[in-house]
Amino acid sequence: MSKGLSEVSSRERALADALTSGCVVECSTLSTEQLGMTDNPRYTIRAEFLRELVLGRTGERLDPLGVRVHGARITGTLDLTHVPAAVGMELRGCFFERAVLLVSARLPWLTLAGSHLGTLDCDGLRVDGDVLLGEGFTATGQGDYGAVRLLGAHVAGQLNVNGARLTNETGPALIGDGLHIEGDVFGGGLIATGHGELGAVRLPGAHIIGQLNLNGAELANHAGPALIGDGLHVEGGLVLAEGFTATGHYERGAVRLPGAHISGQLNLDGAALINPAGPALIGDHLGVTGGVFLDGFTASGHGDDGVVRLPDAHITGQLNLDRAELTNPAGPALIGDHLRVDSDMFAEGLTATGHSPDGAVRLADAHISGQLNLSHAKLTNQAGRALIGEHLRVDSDMFAEGLTATGHSPDGAVRLADAHISGQLNLSHADLTNPAGPVLDLEDATAKHLFLPAQVICPHGAAERRGCTAPARQLALSGLAYTSLHAVDWQEWLHLIIHHTRDYRPQPYQQLATALSASGRDSTARQVLIAQQQDRYHRGDLDGLLIKYLHWLWGRFTGYGYRPSRALLVLVVVLLIAAGLGVAAGHTPVGPGHYVTAHTSDTRDPSAPCSLIEQIGVGIDHSVPLAPAGIGNRCAFETSSPLGQAFLASTWILQALLWTLAALALAGYLEVIRRAGAPG
Repeated sequence: MSKGLSEVSSRERALADALTSGCVVECSTLSTEQLGMTDNPRYTIRAEFLRELVLGRTGERLDPLGVRVHGARITGTLDLTHVPAAVGMELRGCFFERAVLLVSARLPWLTLAGSHLGTLDCDGLRVDGDVLLGEGFTATGQGDYGAVRLLGAHVAGQLNVNGARLTNETGPALIGDGLHIEGDVFGGGLIATGHGELGAVRLPGAHIIGQLNLNGAELANHAGPALIGDGLHVEGGLVLAEGFTATGHYERGAVRLPGAHISGQLNLDGAALINPAGPALIGDHLGVTGGVFLDGFTASGHGDDGVVRLPDAHITGQLNLDRAELTNPAGPALIGDHLRVDSDMFAEGLTATGHSPDGAVRLADAHISGQLNLSHAKLTNQAGRALIGEHLRVDSDMFAEGLTATGHSPDGAVRLADAHISGQLNLSHADLTNPAGPVLDLEDATAKHLFLPAQVICPHGAAERRGCTAPARQLALSGLAYTSLHAVDWQEWLHLIIHHTRDYRPQPYQQLATALSASGRDSTARQVLIAQQQDRYHRGDLDGLLIKYLHWLWGRFTGYGYRPSRALLVLVVVLLIAAGLGVAAGHTPVGPGHYVTAHTSDTRDPSAPCSLIEQIGVGIDHSVPLAPAGIGNRCAFETSSPLGQAFLASTWILQALLWTLAALALAGYLEVIRRAGAPG
């Protein structure tokens, strides 16, 4: 049987007396380890007696300062379940033999700083002031029940676990599902070690009106996540910086913040996250109304889900990944598909190493309202693309000066297909490598000003001198639109299109011609368009020898429609040849006094030789298609002889050639008229 109130120890009587005066009862100066090894009654207070005190059953008037005990050994189980305590409790530096139960209790305030206990169960606890569990507080739990439980608890002040040490080798260290804190949560230097899929520190659905600060904390779980914050809501900012470390072993993340909402900043500067079984940080659908800071952040993960995940996240402020290091030997390093950043995204000096066809850094369909800075970043992926930015939208500039990107993919090392850059796209001094395909894919991308790395541009004249070191067939530019090119002239750019794009596409030529025409260089623009057709002949989609031959003729005789006067000149030459053929026939004998050309039977003297004019008429009459009957009808080829037949056959060849030239000339002029009337 337990002692009655009349059978209390001298220490307990002193405590009862102190309760009326608000004094602190100093039971000892022993450490909690020493208290755990002693049973000296001088240092001992029964948990049952503490319960009677806070319930006011001693009959004494309770001082508002409450129950304050330092350095005691508390025997038994302190059970305040459903207790509406009139005063708070300060049990500092105490050793508890058993668990502390505060389920659905109501306390003005609670301090267990520096104390040691087994399990602290505060499910449903309501505290009108602060809860202090720091300054060396230790709790050791077992199983899924956890070491410290704050499930659904409500604290009107702050929660302080600075320097606390929470351990559970078979379950969570801290359970705070649905926890509501109206002040701040301080956990600087917290050490929390858990085990299992329930996590080391659990805060899903928790709501913290102040700041959640875990600077320098160490969270570890070798069989599950280190921190679970699914749906967490923090109104004063989440700080996990200054040496914060989280080690997990879970395919669904070491630090989990999916669907969390942070009002203020999310700061992981200098933090280190490790997960050999999955992502290091999961922030799918994360909402941050301030900035996200990952400066000097290091993270390693494993698997297809990446190291740092921010798909569909919305960051109102800036996203800073300067000097961060992300490593994944079996998947992407950073996944930011559909990420939205309302300010700038800085990733200067970022090191991201992945190993996946899905890329090392993914920003597909992301929207950056400010600038995107990847200058001097180092992106590596030996199994796929280094950077994926399909449909990426940047409302300002995209800087990638000095970027090093190494990929291994037929789709390119840096892929910015259909990206929209409102300002400049600056890849100056970038070093791009891809032994399996293009180094840069800008298909259907748009940028106001374009700066390309020197490695893909041959200096003017270098190609002719065979001094071009740019990789052949290493660019995809179809659909790329820009206002101006920088640090490259049109001839260098034309050479790049012809020799360094992976296949023939008409749009790159047309875009260059448009840019040249806009600057008043129409003649140069025509040279570019002629080069387009020449490339089409060599690398294009012309099927069959006849089609290629006709295309070749079109180029030779009309400059592909851009020089139609050529066809007229050749037409004149052919007519001269036809005339010469008639004259030659008139001077070629086929018998005594007879020549290949002769008068027709309706003339007075058929045997008389044709005049020079008649000879010219015969050649033109038989060589020009649809020629009207004229002078040549009184003089014709003598087809009864082999020579006459040969001359006649020659005119058929000239006739076919003239048909072709006429069609090409007409097509050329129609093309000129069409371009002249085309809008823009």
